[in-house]
Amino acid sequence: MSIYEALGMGYVVAATAAFTAEVIYFAVKGLIYLQRLVQRAQTEEILDLERSLSIKRELANTEYSGASAGK
Repeated sequence: MSIYEALGMGYVVAATAAFTAEVIYFAVKGLIYLQRLVQRAQTEEILDLERSLSIKRELANTEYSGASAGK
């Protein structure tokens, strides 16, 4: 095996390792972003539910007060 063949094989191995590292890096980065996105959506969902329940309670209190005043 000549030095040029060894360098050629080394280049292929190094390029493959670099590509694999990039794929793993971007996959992890994507998963972290996806996790953050899901967490943000869950927070929005909880806030929407709390607002909805608050509006329902306020409406029920208003209707109850209106019914009591009408008697």
